[in-house]
Amino acid sequence: MGTFDNYMMYKQLRPSEQRSRSYVDGIKQHNSLLRKNVSDYLDKEFAYLSEDDNLSIVTTGSDGRCEKSLLSPVELILLNSGSKNLERASSDLERVIYERSDIFEPCVEIKDLDNQKSSIFYNTNQLFPTRALDSVKLIGSDELALRYKLKVVEEFTGEDGKNYLNKVKNRKRDPRKILESSFSKHGLNFDLDNGELFYDGHCIKSTKYGHLRTVQYKMAADVCSAIRSKVIDIDNLDSNITGNISDRLYNLYYQDLIDMSATEVSDVTDAYLTSVYWYHLSEEMYIKNNEGSINVDIGEFKEVTSILRDFGRRKNIFK
Repeated sequence: MGTFDNYMMYKQLRPSEQRSRSYVDGIKQHNSLLRKNVSDYLDKEFAYLSEDDNLSIVTTGSDGRCEKSLLSPVELILLNSGSKNLERASSDLERVIYERSDIFEPCVEIKDLDNQKSSIFYNTNQLFPTRALDSVKLIGSDELALRYKLKVVEEFTGEDGKNYLNKVKNRKRDPRKILESSFSKHGLNFDLDNGELFYDGHCIKSTKYGHLRTVQYKMAADVCSAIRSKVIDIDNLDSNITGNISDRLYNLYYQDLIDMSATEVSDVTDAYLTSVYWYHLSEEMYIKNNEGSINVDIGEFKEVTSILRDFGRRKNIFK
């Protein structure tokens, strides 16, 4: 059985013991180290797989963006394209996540890239293009992992592409509404006027649903729109959307693809990363005390919320 000694060492890092900037730098390193440990571990457990097996195990979400908190499990997706080893790999993966329940999310999504109607839906009816766009290969076929992302291009440029795009645009409005309404009334996740954020471990999760998802869903919608209008070069799709949100924005800025100044990119990324820190801090307090309420500087909280709200209001970040 593989070990996660280096990963567990990084588990000593706590947001309550760090300033926000040093913490988010540390969490990026932690995620990179965790991904390497997970890949090495899975390589040993699935040593029988080769590139020709048409199977790939990828991670996604905060794992793919290198923004996962130290307390969250690793999410896995098993990609398949007519592999003869699918049944064996599925069984082994079920065993692995049971044996290492301290590391892995208990549920694994299985994607059949040949027969599934769409790669951008989760549980058949929820539109989540971010799952493919955020995905990063852990083990298995490089070609299949890239194909998973390229299916997003295929679907958004295909006959149903306009309908898919409208659904993605509608989805991005929900988190923005949380930020918009926070300036006029007390919300479930936070109280802007008093600089207070809440976390209950279930439906109330601090800055996750308003601040973070406003940026994540806005970028996903604009990337999908850019794919449909062919602003993004398909050959460079993976390099353009890999990494955390900060890296992606700066990468797009330096390629002169987005209509944002260097100051605007800096302001948005700083506000986003501060929100990541607050979210992780709320989570830590909940685990420690079974109560995730934290207080932050009111002026800073309002400034961060305003910056991310205004980013969500932009028509499109691409030129």
